[in-house]
Amino acid sequence: MEKVRAGNDTDQQGNFEIKIKNVEDAKDENVELESTSFSQYGQEEMPQTRLADSSKKKRKIENFEEISKAIKDAAQILAVEIKNSFARLSGAISQEMAEKQKGLNGELIRTTALTMMERHKATRLITHDNASVNIFFSFPDEEKEEWVRALLNALYKLLLYRIN
Repeated sequence: MEKVRAGNDTDQQGNFEIKIKNVEDAKDENVELESTSFSQYGQEEMPQTRLADSSKKKRKIENFEEISKAIKDAAQILAVEIKNSFARLSGAISQEMAEKQKGLNGELIRTTALTMMERHKATRLITHDNASVNIFFSFPDEEKEEWVRALLNALYKLLLYRIN
């Protein structure tokens, strides 16, 4: 078992110790924090002389501040990476959806026997909702026409219902 210690002199800086079974455990983030917890930090026995006591407290505070800064810096780096990853993913999804919407009319021509007006109505109706676009492209070719006709019939019945 490999031991990794925080700080230069662990005994003088709070006895923080992290045990790692092997490098793969560290990559999987299966790391255990042992010894002094943050709630117990600074509650250890201090030397009796005031000068030694003050010096040791100062070193512990400095070490704690260094650790806090390192954690804060790491969190900020992660936040930036998450934000950038989200932006890239969102852009890729938007681009994929735009390509599907552009190809919808061609797909309707290729897979259905709809009239031109039915195709235009269906294109407008389907592209209005991203979920409908994904549903349409998930069907096998032989099911697309029946689904589109059912969608158009539902729209027709909805319009008749609103009129009456």
